Amino acid sequence: MALAVASALAIILALISGQFPGFLNLSTLQGLYGARLTRAYLGGSNGRRFAAGSGNLRSVAEPVASDHLTPERYYRNPLMPIHIINVCVNQNIDPDEQLVQRDRKGKPLAIVPNGFALDGWFSAFPASGGKGELEAALTIGEWVGVSGAAFSTGLGRGTTLGYSLLMGLANVRLGRWWQSGMMSSSAPARGHFVGKLARKLFETQAYLFDELFATFYGTRRPLQYLSDGGHFENTAVYELLRKERNIRLIVVCDCGCDPKYEFEDLANLVRLARIDFGVEIEVDRSVAEGDHLKTVFGKPEDFLPHKDGVAPGDTKCALLLNVYHTPESRTANRPDAHIIVLKPRLISGAAVDLLQYHSTRPAFPQEPTADQFYDEAQWESYRKLGLEISTRVFGVGNNRGDYYRALWERVLR
Repeated sequence: MALAVASALAIILALISGQFPGFLNLSTLQGLYGARLTRAYLGGSNGRRFAAGSGNLRSVAEPVASDHLTPERYYRNPLMPIHIINVCVNQNIDPDEQLVQRDRKGKPLAIVPNGFALDGWFSAFPASGGKGELEAALTIGEWVGVSGAAFSTGLGRGTTLGYSLLMGLANVRLGRWWQSGMMSSSAPARGHFVGKLARKLFETQAYLFDELFATFYGTRRPLQYLSDGGHFENTAVYELLRKERNIRLIVVCDCGCDPKYEFEDLANLVRLARIDFGVEIEVDRSVAEGDHLKTVFGKPEDFLPHKDGVAPGDTKCALLLNVYHTPESRTANRPDAHIIVLKPRLISGAAVDLLQYHSTRPAFPQEPTADQFYDEAQWESYRKLGLEISTRVFGVGNNRGDYYRALWERVLR
């Protein structure tokens, strides 16, 4: 009798909890992670924190209400730079996909003014409705938090059953379930009546099991699992290569951990651009032989690490890529656009504190991204190196007139 009562109570509780799928997000670390990013990137520039009579007694490490900006408010100023936030929609199960797309295990989602673009299809944000947490409008800080969700049960092309199960059981879940309102024409997914009924009655448990067992249906289900945009394409250049954007110059910091300088993220971008857009991206090798630009721009093989860290006179820290939107422009060697790639590298003539830091941390500036807690020396070293590289690449400083003209004549011609 006691066993029957306990079983009945368990089933009732499971049915009740199954009707509140918002628990999927409330039980993760995404809220904490997104709050930290909101404080760091939006709170740091929020003057209201220091306004007289604001009454803010909270820790400076915690976000306040005025740190949270909605996308509508954030994109309101037409003069501000357009911030495109890249996210990966995990999808590794879909019978309608082709072989190449199956390998990706995800689709690109870009947050843009007035809505979002999911795999190239634009839509306004869905109206908040009946599922509470899952349909709540996300703030810019929360979107940035999702965009940086590198450790989770869904990893795009890196998703595996073992890893998802491990991360799920340890509750290392930085991703977020979200209802985009966009479903593929083949939805709902194929299945038996009993299975569909079970998913409806135990919706929360069903999506949680999807996480644990790496079964992400993407747009074939009402809810999509979002994670780091780098799980699809890590440089964030992919969305800028669409021909309709007509962008002529792109500057990217290739800051993925790449100690052997194999340019894995760049290679992935080149493949995706060719397959999806018919766009060819090639390294401009002639720039490494020019009179003025060869001191800074090089070829991929020029970046191979030296045994002693940096060779005397080695100041190469960037690549120039030519982008061809059509076969005709490639045949005529008339690039439709250029990409300047800044690559973190210890260059000759670097500041003495950078050389000293490298002597104590030989992996610098390609330390593993798993290190999420920087001390003062580490933070300053990366900031200073970035400043030195960008200063050299863009010809800022005295006696750089010839270099400056040569650079802009090449990329804007």
